[in-house]
Amino acid sequence: MKDRLLGLVPSRFNLIQGGNDPKDNEKNNIFSFPEIHEEVEDENEEDDENEDESKLGVESPNNRNRSKFERYKDKTKRIVPKKRKKKPRLQQASIFKVYDDCRQDSLTVQVIRLFKECFESVGLHLVLVPYPVISNRTGLDAAVGGIIHVVPDCQSRDQMGKAGAKTLLQAFTNRFGAADSSSFAKAQDNFSRSAAAYAVICYLLLIKDRHNGNLLIDSLGHLIHIDFGFILGISPGGNLGFETAAFKLTREMVEVLGGEESEAFHLFMERCVQGFLASRQLIEPVMALVASMADSE
Repeated sequence: MKDRLLGLVPSRFNLIQGGNDPKDNEKNNIFSFPEIHEEVEDENEEDDENEDESKLGVESPNNRNRSKFERYKDKTKRIVPKKRKKKPRLQQASIFKVYDDCRQDSLTVQVIRLFKECFESVGLHLVLVPYPVISNRTGLDAAVGGIIHVVPDCQSRDQMGKAGAKTLLQAFTNRFGAADSSSFAKAQDNFSRSAAAYAVICYLLLIKDRHNGNLLIDSLGHLIHIDFGFILGISPGGNLGFETAAFKLTREMVEVLGGEESEAFHLFMERCVQGFLASRQLIEPVMALVASMADSE
């Protein structure tokens, strides 16, 4: 039995009987662990060092996982997750219409999107702004209506007049600076690009009812058309004889472009011609899109 117990003892352990002679230790069955005693002494020395470091606020590898040596401020930084910054929500204003057919607006916006992609594909920097329009029916009587997104950062010509701008040129100079400034020249060029693009659209789709409430100017000077209830000879009243112009180009628009003899006005006419030529490749897509809406009820 004695031999079996001794066989379980690791070879590094020594047997002692109070004496220091190794031969005497082998004769007795008292266990002593000198190596372990040395390790314990080393750990005690390290604990003393850790306590000194913890007083200084230093986190050593040995006491890293011991909360009693960790400051509360450091512990909360490690445990409490950091709050993520909330992304700002994009707010989009919309108009909800009932008993007002929005199918023509939806069709026109889809055609405008086709022209926008066409101009970009051929390298023409003509500006069009198609905005989302959803046509639907609501209520128990399935009344026609829809949802129209509001174009942001814009002001209608009618609003400009109510704000005190007697002419469109005055509204541009009030917002973009004097007519000889670089900021005005940039806004004038943006106006020319967008006015030429919408001139092509209005001519091909016979868009009418272009009053000051349907003409918008954005923060960069672009001209934007909205509200397409009068297209392709269709109108609520059935009479489009009151408007004979091919597209909307008023005297004050020409004044913003610098007059009929200015370089900016001639560049506007060139852009109109380029837009008409580029739109030839859209004959079939536009006809297919309009035909798909012809029998809509």
